[in-house]
Amino acid sequence: MNIKKNLTKLFFLLPIALFVLIFLRLDSTSPKSFAIFAMDTYTDFKIWGGKDSTQKTKDLLSDFDKRFSMYSDGELSRLNKSSGNFKASDELFNIIDLSLKFSKQYGSSVDISSGALTRLWGISSENPRVPSESEILKALKTIGYEQISLNEKTKEISLQSGTEIDLGAVAKGYACDKLKEIYEDSNVSCAIASLGSSSLLYGKKPDGSEFSVEIKNPDGGSTLGVIKTGETFLSTSGGYERFFEVNGKKYCHIFDVSTGYPAESGLTSVTVLCDSGIKSDFLSTLIFIEGKDGLKKHLSAKDYSIVAVTDDKKIYVSPSINFELYPENGYTLGKTK
Repeated sequence: MNIKKNLTKLFFLLPIALFVLIFLRLDSTSPKSFAIFAMDTYTDFKIWGGKDSTQKTKDLLSDFDKRFSMYSDGELSRLNKSSGNFKASDELFNIIDLSLKFSKQYGSSVDISSGALTRLWGISSENPRVPSESEILKALKTIGYEQISLNEKTKEISLQSGTEIDLGAVAKGYACDKLKEIYEDSNVSCAIASLGSSSLLYGKKPDGSEFSVEIKNPDGGSTLGVIKTGETFLSTSGGYERFFEVNGKKYCHIFDVSTGYPAESGLTSVTVLCDSGIKSDFLSTLIFIEGKDGLKKHLSAKDYSIVAVTDDKKIYVSPSINFELYPENGYTLGKTK
């Protein structure tokens, strides 16, 4: 089997080049700008004001990087290896609790109990592979949010045998939520916090204008259009940056837990804007997996807004979003029936 790796080394990526580029016209007031490698990507920050906000940002990402990775020796890894009740920190318990509630509210296409399947394919590792059908079926038996038990009083978590938790669909969004708390407490006036696929646009720009968010073309480096928005969280999911190829077939890193294979949904990217980082992260993945046939209900949602790009060069935009299309790229606005 001839495997051609297309897993782009993250340290060669611009911190916000995955799916969404956020830019800001600066006035005479300059922000504190810095970039660090954390949570498996380069993260990029611009912060206006705020006492100790830079160091607090770095400390939080360093902490989450160790705590929420499946592949480190941190807290999540210890939970996945545990038997019986595991005493979790407040942060780990909260992110798992919220993720399970979202699965019950919005659908189980995103299920954090899919860690055994993630590990089996190893798409983010140095040695990705296509597993056998028997291996996939075995991993699928460990998936389902009912495999995870939470004790609200004791903050204990227990997993069924073989079940592993993967927080890849929610961790960056959750980190954005916690960054907002830091910026509120530190009297930050404005901030752009980009964690690759999830971002926080906080406060008001120094010149009083709205933030501009570029929706990137999955086919290349061009821009499909621009969103104008005030303070918000946003996350983008897509399969065109992190994948590997076997005999001419591409396999992306986003899995359909109903099949055990990487998602093939007719969508090339989904961006979600809402008032919660973890929710935007969860929903962008869920909508990407559900595919273009399920877009209608999401376009009319009241608690979040979306921009979805399809493989037939259509862009579907929630009515609440101020979006300007760049038609020279060959994409057109789609309409649901």
